Amino acid sequence: MLHDSGELINRKGHHRHGEYLIRNSRISGLEGWAKNMTAALVRYHNKKSEPSAAHEVFATLNRTQRKETRILAGMLRLAERLESDHRQAIAKLSIEGGPRDVRIHVELRDSSRLNLAGIERKARLLERELNLRLSFHRILVVEKARVA
Repeated sequence: MLHDSGELINRKGHHRHGEYLIRNSRISGLEGWAKNMTAALVRYHNKKSEPSAAHEVFATLNRTQRKETRILAGMLRLAERLESDHRQAIAKLSIEGGPRDVRIHVELRDSSRLNLAGIERKARLLERELNLRLSFHRILVVEKARVA
């Protein structure tokens, strides 16, 4: 819910603006390391900024929290790319394979498009952190018209 909050300030650099907003806002139930992790996730949700100890908010996290942040940021990047058009085009995801090669089948609703190359680029952080290879396969689901 917060990943694009920086767009309130400016679309360009919204990941950095969002981090600032989270760090400097009072959000009920969000304090301490959880607030810093959330701010870092907002910063790293797109590929414009990679997790780095040079970033103040990321540097406040301990080693385990940094690893968790990198994994969650990778998942958030992937989820955002899968739903980038905000049209709820994905009917279902199914996963098979493992432990190092994982295939994700993306079932799309009628006439929906999916840029698999873009998804694979967004998946790189998650692949690196989990030491696995993700491949994506598009499946078009034809929904039947309902009869009244």
